[in-house]
Amino acid sequence: QILLKAGSSVAPSFLQSCYNVAAAAEEARFVAIALRPLIPFLERLYASEDLSNASDMVTLCMYGIFLTWQHCDALRSGSSNALSVLLQAMANDVVEVAQRCVYDRELLQGDLNQASETVRGMLRMLGHVKSCYVDAKDKAASDMFPTAATTFRAIDALMTRCQDIHTVCNTSVQYSKLEKIDLG
Repeated sequence: QILLKAGSSVAPSFLQSCYNVAAAAEEARFVAIALRPLIPFLERLYASEDLSNASDMVTLCMYGIFLTWQHCDALRSGSSNALSVLLQAMANDVVEVAQRCVYDRELLQGDLNQASETVRGMLRMLGHVKSCYVDAKDKAASDMFPTAATTFRAIDALMTRCQDIHTVCNTSVQYSKLEKIDLG
């Protein structure tokens, strides 16, 4: 008010800035309200100790994220990359759970057949994340979704590491079988 009455040259840009801040605060309030129901699912996903339980939580979180995105105008605004951020955060949680489930155990120190089975289970769970994304994306029928390559970069890297571990386990099992062969 004072700037306008004084005829200040910064008054129009200051008023525009104030308007933008108020609009951003209102948008943030709507986003917080829309995301609140997802918090328990994301917390349960992050706290998962079992790969099969994490797989169920992944399905719930993925569909919850897409439902929230579809019904919250603030998340779908053209300037917002909220969907990409949400999906990347969920993917990072999945990677964290998978690493806890495998790396906290002394995976390669014990039975290699069991280690191979554990890694295969993790690969199935990581593939499940990507298939849930494709299913949800197909059901939403929108072209505003981030590409799977950028969204699941961390999952793809973990899948590559898991495939390498699986190869090491299988090779070690084959070598151990060769040790038991008696010649002559």
